[in-house]
Parts: sequence; C-alpha cells; structure tokens
Amino acid sequence: DAAPLEQVRAQVPRFVETSYFLARLVVAVAQKNGPGKGRELLTEVHTRFPQSPSVTYLYGRFNQLIGDCRAALRYYDDTIAIKGVHEDAWLGRTMCLSYLKRTDEAIASATTIIDGKFDNIALGYYWRAWNHHFRKALEPARADINRAKSLHARADIYLLAGIIEYDQKDLTPARTDLNSSLQMESESCSALWYLGLVHMDLKKVAESAGYFES
Repeated sequence: DAAPLEQVRAQVPRFVETSYFLARLVVAVAQKNGPGKGRELLTEVHTRFPQSPSVTYLYGRFNQLIGDCRAALRYYDDTIAIKGVHEDAWLGRTMCLSYLKRTDEAIASATTIIDGKFDNIALGYYWRAWNHHFRKALEPARADINRAKSLHARADIYLLAGIIEYDQKDLTPARTDLNSSLQMESESCSALWYLGLVHMDLKKVAESAGYFES
C-alpha cells in the first residue's frame, strides 16, 4: 500500500528511505505496467544511499524489467562490488549478459553461481546451458540443462531441455520434457511449437498439426 509511505514522506520530506519502498512497489509491476515513477524514486534513493546493495540491486532489477539491460549491468556490477556474493545480482548479471549476446561473459558469470553453490545454482546451470545452446554447443548445453532439471522443476528449464534434445534429434526425451513444460505453463507457444516439430519428425502428422493449431 503506497498511501502510508507517501503520507510519511509528505510529513517528513527528508525521510528518503520511503522512496526505496515505493520503488519496490513500482518494480514489482514494472514488466507489465512500465517504468512509472521508478527511475525518479530510485535515482533519489541511490543518491542518498549509493553504497546500499539493496538499492543498487533494485535499480538494476528495475532497468532489466523495463528492457534496458545495459543500464542494469552497471547496477548489478555495483552491487557485486559492494557485496561480492549477492546471489540475485549475479543472476541478473548473467541474464542481462545473455540477452546482450555476450556469451563468454555470461557463461563465466553463470559459472560463478555454480562454483559458489549459490541458492540459485539451478538457474546458473540453466543460463549456462542457454548460452551453450545459443552457440550451438549442444553437448555442454545438454549436460548443464540435465543438471538444472535434477535440481529444480520449472517450465523454462524443461522447455530448454526439450529444445536442446530436439536439436540433437533425441525425440523421446524431447517430447517428455516439452510435455512437462506445457503441463506447468499451458499457454507456452514455444513448447507447443517444438512439440509440433517433434511429432512431425516422428511422422505423427495429426498430432503435429494439432500442436501447431494450438
């Protein structure tokens, strides 16, 4: 509820901490609703607390969610400089490097998550597999995504596993993993598309057509 925070801030203008919590409310819906007043709030609180890893991370996350990964990287790097084992900042950094197609750096960043045995290690394996797959290095991609699957059941992990297996023409596990992804995320266009391709290769034309129609 933003109203009490705004009321506190109106009564005590120097209490800039309220901007941090107001910004968190904006960041929570930024991907859907856009930036709103997020940049204004975060600039204000970052000016007051530039060495707070909570602030620098939130600023990075905000930029990533509104589609500015270049700006996000600056704040993720600042966060890691302040707190070297900030697990969410390492993950955000890895994701942004991946989206920017800086694959060598993304793989190195994901490896830091894996070697550090961070709580989000499954996503470290996922993003390293994602980058290997992007580079068409299918064997290391498959090894990493299998490790991710063994640690965490998520629709995106099963989807990438199915895509990698399809690219290797290993159709039985591809179908299994794509179906697992679809069960978790029933409107996944990517899972439906690849299931159509898998069934086409299996010469199951009616099933293939059904997935494409879906």
